[in-house]
Amino acid sequence: MRFSIIVPVYNAEKYLAASVDSVLRQSYGDFELILVDDGSEARCASACDLAAEQSPRIRVIHQENAGQLFARLRGIEEARGEYCLFLDADDLLQPDCLQKLNDAITRNHTPDMIVYSYETETPDGTRQEKPPLFETERTFSSEKKEELYRLCFSGPAMNTVWTKAVRRAVLNGWHPDYSRFASLRCAEDRVHAMVMLSNAATIVYLPERLYVYRLAPGSTTREFSLPAVEKFNMTAAYPFEVECLRKWGLYSDEALERLHASYIAQTLYVFDLFYVNLSDPEERTALTEYAWESHLPEGSLAAYAQNPFLNEIQKNLLTMVLHRDKKGLQSYYRRKHRVKTLRALKRKLIP
Repeated sequence: MRFSIIVPVYNAEKYLAASVDSVLRQSYGDFELILVDDGSEARCASACDLAAEQSPRIRVIHQENAGQLFARLRGIEEARGEYCLFLDADDLLQPDCLQKLNDAITRNHTPDMIVYSYETETPDGTRQEKPPLFETERTFSSEKKEELYRLCFSGPAMNTVWTKAVRRAVLNGWHPDYSRFASLRCAEDRVHAMVMLSNAATIVYLPERLYVYRLAPGSTTREFSLPAVEKFNMTAAYPFEVECLRKWGLYSDEALERLHASYIAQTLYVFDLFYVNLSDPEERTALTEYAWESHLPEGSLAAYAQNPFLNEIQKNLLTMVLHRDKKGLQSYYRRKHRVKTLRALKRKLIP
């Protein structure tokens, strides 16, 4: 069997049928579809079983809730295909995704990994193409992977698992003790993608957009609670990222500052999304008084504020957030142009 498509499912029954249908309609047929029900409520678990009745290609695994990373790992354990793909339960594969991947595998003599591009779909069905990492097909062998390694630390481009087809033998190679990530509910993709990249000897990049990332209406950041904020804490991944810097020969003071800048930018982006969607003064106070420094790697507040890879908007907001400056934040959000601010906060690094 050529492909195993692994889908972690958690209370996604609203979107699951369309996601499954996008796989069953593939123009290339040598695949299996594994739905890993990650402790969903009964109606979603039943939806998984109902989907399996559509085709003998579909298998369902039910497990207690463990998070996306561990649901995918369970799917890999059960997979039979030569290559594994990862599909989120609310997303879609393009109809010719598997055919194009199979062609690329044949053309490139069975590479360890194929990375591809994607497009987004809004709730009204509007599609938007995302710019590819590279304009043409490229091959990266072991001695030329540094360019891809660096992309892991300069933004989200390489940190999704759902834009990768990976040989199962590679996925079963070197990996960290995943138990250290049991509390991680943000950046699971990043950790898993870095393992895949580290293990793959030959990587092919396809500029084709083979995946559809569907933007769900609303956002978890519109419903404030301290557990919802804590969900975005990525620090459990930090020691592993430093380990990869060393393993890949990229470790330096500058590399650490860039990594810290990415954590700061992510933290400020999350703070901003919560803050602007809160109208209750007590909730805004709770958000402001939250220990945001717990989302950052160890270091002094002064060092964070002087990070050379942050822009001025990030530096100013960081100072107010870490010092819990309620009045300063109120004034800041009254006068700042929202679009300009959001764009600046989304920038992970200064080149």
